[in-house]
Amino acid sequence: MRKTVLSMSALAVSLLLRAADPVMVDALDHLEGKPGRQTTSPVLAGAAGAGVTGQLSGTSAVLEPHENGKALRLREGSVLRYMRVPVLNPAGGMLALQVKLNFDPTLVDKRTRTVLRNQFFAQVRTPEGHRALLYTCLKNICVLVQNSKRTMLLSKAADFPWRQGEWHELTLRWGNRLEVSVDGRRRFEANWSGLFGPLPVHRVPMRLTIGAGPGSGIVNEFSVDELRIFGPEPGRVGARPLLSVPRLSRGPVLDGKLDDSFWSRAAAVSGFVQFDRRELARNRASSSRRRKAPFGWGRTSRCRTDVQPGRR
Repeated sequence: MRKTVLSMSALAVSLLLRAADPVMVDALDHLEGKPGRQTTSPVLAGAAGAGVTGQLSGTSAVLEPHENGKALRLREGSVLRYMRVPVLNPAGGMLALQVKLNFDPTLVDKRTRTVLRNQFFAQVRTPEGHRALLYTCLKNICVLVQNSKRTMLLSKAADFPWRQGEWHELTLRWGNRLEVSVDGRRRFEANWSGLFGPLPVHRVPMRLTIGAGPGSGIVNEFSVDELRIFGPEPGRVGARPLLSVPRLSRGPVLDGKLDDSFWSRAAAVSGFVQFDRRELARNRASSSRRRKAPFGWGRTSRCRTDVQPGRR
């Protein structure tokens, strides 16, 4: 029998997480109800967690021994869903869980090329349909952010040597940056605001799913334990600037000239940050000036910005 071995870095992170105050903890060592209608009972901080349960679909999931308690083993079509999680804050927080693959990810066969090609560890979905996904393609650890139309906004991955039967602690942290760690070691980070970046998210309860659902073409074959959610960290909360845009009565003259008086009545916006690094974008014509773009709206919103000097 393979034993779990915790490195010093993983142990340090475990102690750090336990020292903090999680806003939700699900030990996943007890199931209530009959197969097909089983639930878990997470512990949440404060009155905000009243009525939150983990709903387990399918009949193939089982509890298995792990450390001093039990863990939840997902198999075939079994999926664990927390339908409304009010303590999930899209502006900042951290999701932590322990996972173990129950098949050999190094084996190349029909199943690992098809139904086992991915394992969806955790998925956060907004009421608008946006989603953030923490998963693996068997040779790495990945994160994906998509809007409601499945347009990809963020995709990051780092190599990781998964082995059958080995437990690992995964953490997804978001705020003014997005980070993914395995066993206490940061695997990658991204310049990102909150969990969903530029996507609009209303502060209503979001849904958390452990495992791939029906229709995904993925079969779940992993175990999960010690699911924890943490609130925003001080100084690490993502924020979107607010912008006041005036309404303009007419449209600009599209003659290729940049001195149209129409733009003088628009809002002059600056402070744009480059997508690939946290630096202010500069005008191409003058690297000493901040890039500015006039904004206005009428029947449709209008914006002018220099793509190249002398063009718009």
